Amino acid sequence: RTSPGLERARRQLCDLAAEHLAKATAAIRALPPDLRPAFIAVALLAGQLRGVRAAADPFALPSDLSDLGKLARLARARWLHS
Repeated sequence: RTSPGLERARRQLCDLAAEHLAKATAAIRALPPDLRPAFIAVALLAGQLRGVRAAADPFALPSDLSDLGKLARLARARWLHS
C-alpha cells in the first residue's frame, strides 16, 4: 500500500535520477564522437524515468517500450548524434 512518505521518497529518487541523467548526458556529449556510441543506451533512460514518475502504483512495474520501439529510439539517437 502506498503512503505519502513513500510517494515523497519516490519523487526524491526520481529527482535524483534525473539529476544524474542530466550530468551523464552532459559528460557523454563532452566525449570524443568515436566514444559516444558506447553510451547509446542512455537514450532509453529518460523515457523509462518518465514511466516511473507517471506510475500510479509505486509497486507496479512501469510500462516500457516494445523491443522495436527501443531499437527505433536507439537508432534515432545514434543518427542524431553521429
